[in-house]
Parts: sequence; C-alpha cells; structure tokens
Amino acid sequence: MAKALIRFVCRENAHQRASGSVTSPVTLHEEEWAFCPAGVVAGHMWERIEGATLDELRRRWSEVRVKV
Repeated sequence: MAKALIRFVCRENAHQRASGSVTSPVTLHEEEWAFCPAGVVAGHMWERIEGATLDELRRRWSEVRVKV
C-alpha cells in the first residue's frame, strides 16, 4: 500500500475533521483506491485526483488540520 496510488479522496465536510486515530482511511471506490480522512464506511462525496500515495495524503491532511 505504501507505493500504491490513491485515485479518489472524500470531500464530505463531516469527514474532513477526523477525531482520534483512524485505523483505515483507505477503501475501494470504482475498483480503485480511495482515501477518507475520517475512515468511515459510508456517506462519502468522492473526488477523482491524479494520484497520490497514502503517506502524501496523510501529510496533506495533517498540514490542513494544523492551519485551521
């Protein structure tokens, strides 16, 4: 998973502020890897992205939470 490219991110407002430790922020959507910062099962609003690794996405979300 470390090198796999994630092609979707969840933009659902309620999922952007994950609280606590998220065990699994990655799931499948349309047969491709997808990232939800809250790690929830349902209620997503998926947006296709060019592709990023899990480490890159975690870093981006941690930077966004620090700025807000």
